[in-house]
Amino acid sequence: MISAVPPIPGGFVKSWRKEMESEIWLMPPTYHRVWYWLRMNVQHDTFLFPTRERFGIWVLPGQRITSLQQIAEGVKWSEWGREVIPNKKTIKDILDWLIHRGMVTVESNAKGTLISLVNWHSYNTRDTAKVTAESNSQETRSGHKLEVEEVKEVKPSYSDFFESLWKDYPSKDGKKISLRHFTASVNTEADCLRIRKALDNYLAHLKIESWKRPKNGPTWFNNWEDWEHWEEPKPSAQLTLAPANDQVSSHQYVDIEKVMERRYAAQ
Repeated sequence: MISAVPPIPGGFVKSWRKEMESEIWLMPPTYHRVWYWLRMNVQHDTFLFPTRERFGIWVLPGQRITSLQQIAEGVKWSEWGREVIPNKKTIKDILDWLIHRGMVTVESNAKGTLISLVNWHSYNTRDTAKVTAESNSQETRSGHKLEVEEVKEVKPSYSDFFESLWKDYPSKDGKKISLRHFTASVNTEADCLRIRKALDNYLAHLKIESWKRPKNGPTWFNNWEDWEHWEEPKPSAQLTLAPANDQVSSHQYVDIEKVMERRYAAQ
């Protein structure tokens, strides 16, 4: 009888054997060290990164807000009793190398550097490998145990991220149907960022147009993409309705300064 394997403290990520045949394995050791550090330190769950401003930054699974210095500190090592820390130029060159090979994406601004692992779910998908008692105990003639069955790809779930959106949405009717629309339209980390931006735009719109009632949840989540690039119409500061006694029909728009000039000229 096979005993259950106890959980690993702190969790784990996958490491594929074919990585030893990849380009990064042939590069200087610091390249693989940086790549491994990133895989160990990206978010495993959705996280709201705090800032000094009035807003936070949503960091999704497979992403990390960091800096070149922090990465350098993270991959340091000891050599003959002396601590060795790569310089920031070396770290930047390695990140550029990873970007060029489609392994990461990097966005930098005044708040820091956001690094996203392109195939994060290949390294950290929960419940993807199926191991049976038979395959785990059966051995080949050479004495090596058989490998686990073929990995079944699982679509990532963003239910936790939906809950964070639903918490901010002002109308609480129709949550189940809203989740159904969310699941149908949000399939990647990029979609999560898009819908977060759309909701922020909609909430800002409701503050400006305070007389409006929020749409019910299913309606908004079914059409959230309409708000992704929403911009409030800019009111004209120079045009207004002219009074009827200025010999202008009440529905005509004119320049208010010209109307006032005619008034003073008539006095």
